[in-house]
Amino acid sequence: MGTGQHLAEAILSDPLEEPGYQYIDQGFILLGLVLENLYGTGLERLAEDLWEEMGMRSTSYGPLGRSPSVAPTERRLVGAAPDWGVVHDEAAALMGGVAGHAGAFTTAIDLGAFAREMLRVHEGGRGPVPKPFVRASWQPHVDAGHRISRGLGWLVTPEGIVYHNGFTGTGLFMHPRSGRYVGVLTNAVHYGRDRTGLTDLRAAARAALVPQSHDSQT
Repeated sequence: MGTGQHLAEAILSDPLEEPGYQYIDQGFILLGLVLENLYGTGLERLAEDLWEEMGMRSTSYGPLGRSPSVAPTERRLVGAAPDWGVVHDEAAALMGGVAGHAGAFTTAIDLGAFAREMLRVHEGGRGPVPKPFVRASWQPHVDAGHRISRGLGWLVTPEGIVYHNGFTGTGLFMHPRSGRYVGVLTNAVHYGRDRTGLTDLRAAARAALVPQSHDSQT
């Protein structure tokens, strides 16, 4: 930050009680710092252990080498090459690419493994994430407008769909009652921050999980 103040102290000094709803990343950044302090090791190692236990063999923090299996993101300067294999989020980049709110790279297979594990734990199975936390995370806690509520890191719809979106064009949508899930992995920001078409794609992913849609097709 260039001020000599510890990042955690800077986050804790921000006012919490402000009118209205605002999306911020500081909570998850602070959570990452707390975990590092609690376990006495880096967040990257903690995350790798968790991902391995969940069967996510291809998930990691960057940087990754440029290859056809890694999607480039945004061109920050006209005529320059796009960001490729490095974290896109500016705050996470300042933290070296490893942060509690951004920086992870994954695949469709690993995203599916994560979704199945979370749904299994939600239904009472044992796992690396405690069942009470998963269930509390998927409960509506704060009204976010547009008939959407916020859980703990998740958005919750009136139909019982829980989902989380990434800025570059990713998303995971789950419906705990049916056990269905849909993963969306795009690099929509590659063509600009307007991310044309992404809203419709995410709406289609959500609609695919609405129970009424499945009932009408059976």
